[in-house]
Amino acid sequence: MGLLGQLLLGISGSIALRVLAALGITFATYGGVQYAFDVAIGAMQTSYNSIESDMLALLNMAGFGEAFGIIMGAYATKAALKALNVFAMRV
Repeated sequence: MGLLGQLLLGISGSIALRVLAALGITFATYGGVQYAFDVAIGAMQTSYNSIESDMLALLNMAGFGEAFGIIMGAYATKAALKALNVFAMRV
């Protein structure tokens, strides 16, 4: 194997380590963000279910559940994009 082969092997090892490190950090961050969203959604569901039936029916007719889902989805997307930008600069 010539000099070019050794160079390619050296570069591929470095790239592989960077990719694995980025994936590890991404999975750890995703786990933390997912846990935070699960806690927030659980707290909201508990509060939502404790509302009186007349007010709950009015909120359901107004589409509050769908609106809350859209808002939480937007926050999740924002967090994912922000994490992607931060990790893209570090790798």
